[in-house]
Amino acid sequence: MRKVLYLEDDRFMFEFVEHVLKHKYEIIEARSVEQAQEILSKLSISLLLSDLHIHDESMIDFLGELKKNDAYKNLPIVVLTSEIDVNCKMELLKSGVSEYITKPFVPENLDIIIQNVIYQFEVLEDYEMVEFPAQKLIKRKKNLYVMFNDFTKRIFDIVVSSTLIILLSPLLIVIAVAIRMESKGKVIYSAKRVGRYYAIFPFYKFRSMRVDADSMVSSLQKDNAYNNEEEESGKGINLDKDPHMLYSDNGYQVSYKDYIKEKNKSSFFKLKNDPRVTKVGALIRKTSLDELPQLFNVLFGHMSIVGNRPLPIYEAEQMTKDKSILRFSAPAGITGLWQVEKSKRAFMSIDERIELDTKYARKYNIFYDIGLMLKTIPAMIQKEE
Repeated sequence: MRKVLYLEDDRFMFEFVEHVLKHKYEIIEARSVEQAQEILSKLSISLLLSDLHIHDESMIDFLGELKKNDAYKNLPIVVLTSEIDVNCKMELLKSGVSEYITKPFVPENLDIIIQNVIYQFEVLEDYEMVEFPAQKLIKRKKNLYVMFNDFTKRIFDIVVSSTLIILLSPLLIVIAVAIRMESKGKVIYSAKRVGRYYAIFPFYKFRSMRVDADSMVSSLQKDNAYNNEEEESGKGINLDKDPHMLYSDNGYQVSYKDYIKEKNKSSFFKLKNDPRVTKVGALIRKTSLDELPQLFNVLFGHMSIVGNRPLPIYEAEQMTKDKSILRFSAPAGITGLWQVEKSKRAFMSIDERIELDTKYARKYNIFYDIGLMLKTIPAMIQKEE
């Protein structure tokens, strides 16, 4: 169990935080700077949680000096305070503090923030944050292993995709004719999708829906299976009678009612018995044959044979924070870990899907990809995703 050192001189506050976090972490108490320094020198601490003021003294200088010490420069620090001061927040962040939480706060928020901070320091050690004007990206740090891995993956993709296109060309022609016979319109459906590092590319599939399918999304949103799943998290809570206030990390005040509404916003769109799907479309979806044109995406370098699923822009733009951004450090793929795991279950939650995507981003290499390809074969004939 990871150890969290909590620097706090208020016993009641310590017991409250300990109760919130003890199911995941061993909480170690320090009531003074000297005691905290002694504990840090003796134990392996995963995170330092500190109140901004200890015995009426600001901890900004202490925390800043701590981060300058080579022994603690990689120690994540989270600060709790009842002050709402932007200048104070900027001082803390400049001193090396990872997160700033204003009291009062929702206990669940503290748990999530600490989990994410530890994750960023431990799991993302081999990654670097690259900032662009409108977006932060996580990229693997360049080394010989990463460069060799990306090179072999690209060669593998070119060989496999070109070979399959040649071998499957008769089947591609048959499917194209069947689609055109059932309904007028383009045989190949092309849509903008978001791949590795949020790159947008034309995504190819055999058309399995009506020509006006995209325009029907907003009218069918009420039947979104992921929306129904997320609504469960708000059941049992009388939002009008629970107007507890909390402060976000940038200092604006929101109610618990607003928090639940925001939490329930889904990043994914899925319908059971989708009325937009044609008869031929239902067949090629069930057998995953609708995805064969993606071999051209692989050949052109937009995608990989194995990777995370490329997302529509409206879904990807909701996944630009916390752990979910890690999924975009891996190539988009025709098949992958999520597709293999999905074939084993009737339904998969959003959190489970993101967790599988980030797991693949951390682990992928040519041998892992080949293993997933072999597992994909028995998973191809399944219920539509």
